[in-house]
Amino acid sequence: MLKLAALSLCASLLVAVPAGASRPPDATVPAPVATHPAHDVRLSGAGGGTLSLPGFAGDRVRFRLTASVPPDRPLDVHGRFRVEHVSADGRLLARFSGAFDCLMTGGGVAVATGLITSGSAPGLPGEPEIVGRRIGLTVADRGPHDRLGWSWLVMGFHDVAGCTGIAPFFPVTRGGFAVRGDTDLAEEAR
Repeated sequence: MLKLAALSLCASLLVAVPAGASRPPDATVPAPVATHPAHDVRLSGAGGGTLSLPGFAGDRVRFRLTASVPPDRPLDVHGRFRVEHVSADGRLLARFSGAFDCLMTGGGVAVATGLITSGSAPGLPGEPEIVGRRIGLTVADRGPHDRLGWSWLVMGFHDVAGCTGIAPFFPVTRGGFAVRGDTDLAEEAR
């Protein structure tokens, strides 16, 4: 419905002017509408570090995240994620990837959700079935002191609601992430 309304608005703003013709200023012609780049809200990067959590101390985690959306349409996301968790002794505990389905940002923090499309968690307790699950990720872009949060730490691999996440509890010690732009839902409220 929102796309249809936007298309109707764009169509109503078109003014037919023959190629090469100029038009004198006219009060009845609407002023140019400011446009945003196609995707100026972004989350990107790769990073991780070593866990100090009980039961996982010394394990290494790595995340690769790339997502972008128009600032006023957080569900129109394009992007993917990849996660790897390896035990301190080198055993693969989990490796999976998927597609983001929502991205919202503000003040250097991104909350993103996505569906796992491939992978497994052979070394995690109970070997959970993870393909098809919606997970949540939160990234705080703090320059060299980025932080991450992931929903399955608290909830296990149970689906989360779209665009929901957990506090970014984990300090990134290798690599880094960039959060650019702020989601602007003011248009929806008008």
